[in-house]
Amino acid sequence: MADTSDYVRGGLFIVAFLLTGIWDLKRWFMADLVFTSMSGLYIYINPTWSINLQTKGIKVDDLHGHLNRVFAAFLIGPVLIWLFCRKSKDRLIISAMLQSRTLSILLLIVVMSFGQLSYGKIFSDKHFWFGFLGNILWWLANVIQLIKNDQGPIKVNMLRGVALTIISRLNLIFLTLGAITYLTSPEQTIEFVKNKKLDNYHIHTARAIGAMMTGLVVFSWYIPRFKEKKSIRVVFLGQLLVSA
Repeated sequence: MADTSDYVRGGLFIVAFLLTGIWDLKRWFMADLVFTSMSGLYIYINPTWSINLQTKGIKVDDLHGHLNRVFAAFLIGPVLIWLFCRKSKDRLIISAMLQSRTLSILLLIVVMSFGQLSYGKIFSDKHFWFGFLGNILWWLANVIQLIKNDQGPIKVNMLRGVALTIISRLNLIFLTLGAITYLTSPEQTIEFVKNKKLDNYHIHTARAIGAMMTGLVVFSWYIPRFKEKKSIRVVFLGQLLVSA
């Protein structure tokens, strides 16, 4: 059952959304930066906390921890983009940031809904108060900012050189195939682990990783058309940080 801390946490999510998600874009980008960096770092350092918070009856093993750290890496990596590009005058990178969040969080909510319907008995009530509520508000804020800051068609640059175009397109293919595999065949992404019986939470977390990976797919699609070379470098650095 939900307790006082759940209601307090849910209330704080709503207050944060009302104070940052529907007003100034720069304020929202800063809030997004702080939220994702803190959440990502905490889950990476202490994955057991996130697992125990949202599940019940799970015997936490090393693979659970590893998968949660991979998920956290996809939160931490893009922080570089929000840190260095949130004030960019290039409308395309700003749009890409909002689009990447909108797509990846929407798919994450779909994954969570599927998990709740298919094997909901493994989740605690905090899965709603901490997971669903926070992610729905996070997604809604990005949708609002995307609509508010839509200034019509964006004039994009021609592709930046053959080498960059080839590299970015190969990267796009790799990320897209990876995201699709994690989302549709999560067992195949973790079957390399020997002598490990996979449970529903292993599968669920692998799908969640696939959802977050789609955010990088959006950036990879736009890389050759960004106006500023800094944006291109930061996007690749963010992806390298995820892989580190």
